[in-house]
Amino acid sequence: MRLKPVDKPLALAYGSAELPPLMSDSQQLHAQRSAAHLPGALIPVPRANHFTIVHELRDPHGILTRNLPVLLNES
Repeated sequence: MRLKPVDKPLALAYGSAELPPLMSDSQQLHAQRSAAHLPGALIPVPRANHFTIVHELRDPHGILTRNLPVLLNES
């Protein structure tokens, strides 16, 4: 978060079961990008951590899978 944000879409997903400092990093980076009016979603994933968050992609109705069309259209 020390470098100037780049004007490209960047979605940030984090798990709600993650360690507080790791959740805070995602939230702070998103806030910094939002303040600069840069595109990208902040996607909290319920009950996930940095090991289990990718499992959401296996579920066709999971939060990350549901957000794929939006993410792909931003690029």
